[in-house]
Amino acid sequence: MGKRGITLVELLIALFIISALSGTIAFIFVSLLKTWDSQNKRFGARLESSIALDTLIHDLRETLSVTDAQNRTISIWFRDADLDGNQDSNEVVTFNWDGVSGSSLTRTQTISKMIANNISNFQLNYFDSNDIELPSPITLQSERDKIKLITITISSSKDAETLTFRSNARLRNR
Repeated sequence: MGKRGITLVELLIALFIISALSGTIAFIFVSLLKTWDSQNKRFGARLESSIALDTLIHDLRETLSVTDAQNRTISIWFRDADLDGNQDSNEVVTFNWDGVSGSSLTRTQTISKMIANNISNFQLNYFDSNDIELPSPITLQSERDKIKLITITISSSKDAETLTFRSNARLRNR
């Protein structure tokens, strides 16, 4: 009389409903986490390549002289830090990619620093003041002195997706 409780069947039904709701919430959470992780990696690769391109363009615009001009490597006399008019080794900056897909793009000025990872392509094209492309590599300094515009292409691959950035740098301080 007056004893009220739940039956075993009611308890099992409640547990089933709670389990189904928990499973659905967990599935949605895991799906959103995977999407967030994928977008975060994509954004990271995009940001890294974009920063590398901006760094390269900035340095090229400030260059005093191009000292090496190849398809995947460029060395520049960046600044005359001691104002002596002579090119010293600590004033030369080199950007280099070894041509191996997935390797790093490096910037070397006394020490080497990785500026972008997972690079699948890095291409430099050189143009004179008439926008005529100069054949690369440019071995003679007299030919390198004709460079007025450089087109840069950086491709970064991450998780079967390739992002390509392309820009131009006009050399101003020459």
